Amino acid sequence: SSNIKTATAGNKYISNIGQKEGMTTVGAKKDEVLSLNKNIFIKELKQLMTTYDQLDQFTFFKLVHSAYDKALQDYNKAIELDSENANYYFSRGVLFQNKLKQNNKALNDYINAERINPNISSLHYNIAQLYRFYIKDLNIALDYYNKEIENYPSNILALSQRSSLYEEIGEYELMCKDYQTSLKLVDEDLKAAILDKISKNCEK
Repeated sequence: SSNIKTATAGNKYISNIGQKEGMTTVGAKKDEVLSLNKNIFIKELKQLMTTYDQLDQFTFFKLVHSAYDKALQDYNKAIELDSENANYYFSRGVLFQNKLKQNNKALNDYINAERINPNISSLHYNIAQLYRFYIKDLNIALDYYNKEIENYPSNILALSQRSSLYEEIGEYELMCKDYQTSLKLVDEDLKAAILDKISKNCEK
């Protein structure tokens, strides 16, 4: 509809979104700031969406990355206040790995988390993924998959990735063993895919 108001790159407020003092032209005075404070930030986004009916892709991209930047500020502050909290390092590592695509920083945070508390769920799985797909060291990746599964035997993602790694390095017997383990853990709707892999790749 021609009456839909879309926030686009042509709007002046867009150019500064994500900056520490980015003015938005939202609200009565047109001077709200996208604050680093999470609660204020959410309030300002709500104000933005009462001014416009929808966001274009460019605006959405900037807003999302601004939110990631603010989450990073929160984690940095938390670690500054409590540098021996493994969960803070782990959570910041997830942000670096999955959202900001800064894999070296993610790995450093995971190693710090492991030093403090090696028993965080998915910690060793995430490290394994970095070693396998980013650093390309399959031996270390396998070691970390093993650690994850030792601590959390029902982590189906770790089992699935380890089985595919076993296939990649030619350890077919171990691959099939992981298939059989996975079969006991998944829901009925996923069993067919695993049974298909077993029928195609494993001895009956």
